[in-house]
Amino acid sequence: MSDLHERLRRLIAERAEPLGVPGVAVGVFHEGERFLTCHGVTSTANPLPVDETTLFAIGSVTKTVTATAVMRLVERGEIDLAAPVRRYIPELGLKDPEAAEHVTVLHLLNHTAGWEGDRVVDTGRDDGALAAYVATMAEFEQVMPLGAVVSYNNAALSLAGRVVEKVMGTTYEAAVKDLVLEPLGLTHSFFDVADIVTRRFVVGHGSKGQAGGATEVVGQWLMERCAAPAGGLFCGVGDLLDYGRFHLGDGDGVLEPETLRRMRRPSTAGTSTDGDVGISWFLRDAGGVRVAEHTGGTTVGVALLTLVPEHGLVLAVLANSIGAGAGELLEEVRALVLEGHLGAEPEPLVPANLAEEQLAELTGVYDRGEGHLLVMSADGDRVTVERRFSDELIARYRELMPDLEVPVQEPITLVPLAGDAFQQAGRPGKRPHGRFVRLDGKIVAVEWSGRVAPKIS
Repeated sequence: MSDLHERLRRLIAERAEPLGVPGVAVGVFHEGERFLTCHGVTSTANPLPVDETTLFAIGSVTKTVTATAVMRLVERGEIDLAAPVRRYIPELGLKDPEAAEHVTVLHLLNHTAGWEGDRVVDTGRDDGALAAYVATMAEFEQVMPLGAVVSYNNAALSLAGRVVEKVMGTTYEAAVKDLVLEPLGLTHSFFDVADIVTRRFVVGHGSKGQAGGATEVVGQWLMERCAAPAGGLFCGVGDLLDYGRFHLGDGDGVLEPETLRRMRRPSTAGTSTDGDVGISWFLRDAGGVRVAEHTGGTTVGVALLTLVPEHGLVLAVLANSIGAGAGELLEEVRALVLEGHLGAEPEPLVPANLAEEQLAELTGVYDRGEGHLLVMSADGDRVTVERRFSDELIARYRELMPDLEVPVQEPITLVPLAGDAFQQAGRPGKRPHGRFVRLDGKIVAVEWSGRVAPKIS
């Protein structure tokens, strides 16, 4: 472990600055040993050293915390994963009446609800924010049939948070503190801005769309309160690592060991690009070793929590940058631990060498929603993607970053792989970056960055 610690320390010291990451914290637990290594500063404008208690946004890793709270209520007999959500929220209205009637709690936790999942609606910061957000979901489009396809869904997790509120009779944040944070002794984990700003915390950084631009502080910091169950938790790397250790342990009297194992078993008939989906955890094989994992990303930075049950290993990574370099740093840290330390080398990706008519199936226009289209055309044995953004979408991002410069969108090249998967040419990573989705043998959508975009022409 001391050798791994030194290699990780050296990696982040050498790679963080070139990749535009001002501050990073890494924690590893393996074979009964635990170590943390931190590098850099909380903010380039007001720099303080990053340490193990510095608060980072863990983004969507929060989804596993929400699911953990739900599973505590399942063990108490207060929630049934197979029950319709309307058992707990009778007033639930969705644009698709069939989905509203039949959606279950499990659909919310394994990303198979099928409606558009990234619509942002700021419903305020009072205790009714989640209830108000759920009321707006009556206007959300049903993109895929309920339960048919895995498509990453923030809105579904907000709805799961509202289920927790209704069952517990309190706010989501108070319920999670009572059900998860306090029982696990996570004393450096907070949702409330008043708790965060009285401690050492990071801000996000990015180039704001400028080619070759310097890493600057991103002004947008606070997430909408209605999104808290999907991505609102801040914590230190020590807490995040200990939370991961809990999920690999015996439950600490908080959850039964079998419940924790159940969360790490496939819970869907379909798969995602990267493997199966459990109860909030994304599951994959790495060199024959099963990995349960969740990543997170907000305007404050990126996060990674990886569990390797077979080896008793937990990896936690937090960084305060939202640029592509931050994702690359997470990939390098993950590779050093899984491949360099455990020897869990992924199988090499093999291009599919599709025939002309097979490539033609993939071409067309795919709608990512909110004014973002992907126009795909065949180019030899590959697929070229042109991205088109509406003025409304650009305006929304300029609200977050007023000085955002929208760079010229160069075409993206996709390399088709077996099983309708693909890799993005020139992008780091040894796993597929997306896949084309079939229903009844026909290409109906593309899954990219976890989200499914339906084919519209």
